[in-house]
Amino acid sequence: MGSREEQVRAMPAEGQVWAVVLAAGEGRRMLAGRSTLPKPVLPVEGEPMVRRVVRRALEAGVDGVVVVAGAAAGEVLEALHGLDVERLRVLYNADWQRGMSTSLRAGVFALPAEAACALVLLADQPAVTGELLRKVVEASRGAPAAACRYPGGHLGPPCVLDRSTWPALREIAGDQGARKVLASLGARVQAVEAPEAELADVDTPEDLVRVAPGSSHQGP
Repeated sequence: MGSREEQVRAMPAEGQVWAVVLAAGEGRRMLAGRSTLPKPVLPVEGEPMVRRVVRRALEAGVDGVVVVAGAAAGEVLEALHGLDVERLRVLYNADWQRGMSTSLRAGVFALPAEAACALVLLADQPAVTGELLRKVVEASRGAPAAACRYPGGHLGPPCVLDRSTWPALREIAGDQGARKVLASLGARVQAVEAPEAELADVDTPEDLVRVAPGSSHQGP
């Protein structure tokens, strides 16, 4: 028999699954489009993007959620008001200007000891569904990671990283994120086929309209 830590790493589904939602960026391209609201709190079908993504994670049955905020921490905190606070934590990343890598590290290493793996989500992917997130978690059983396959063939968030992969997060910098870690794992990553529409991210006002027709970057 291996150590308790080795057993947890081999069976991530047996431990707790926590979501890490990255919502710390400034959203420069959205700001260039004269958005009147920070990108994470732009409304999609009347709901702030970050709240929508957190709600999807909770619907997928995760044991808890850590939201990493930065440039718009106050607005993100306000947008999440009223959700299941017992399973939701908001973490401020003071180094958010140094890129996504800092937020990913901050969120993952803030997870409780009971967390066997991290479900990494981007706040600007508001079209993800609870069903897709459950598929990614299920695919991670017995593997160090599972991730969605993008149209170009690469793997990326939403993805699950178990504890055995977390040390690699110390080696990434700048705007490198989960994709860098996934690429280093090669064939050990379980790929999940996902609808292209669910993987769409929102970087510009035009993206927001494509993801949610009728939405406006000017806010309600």
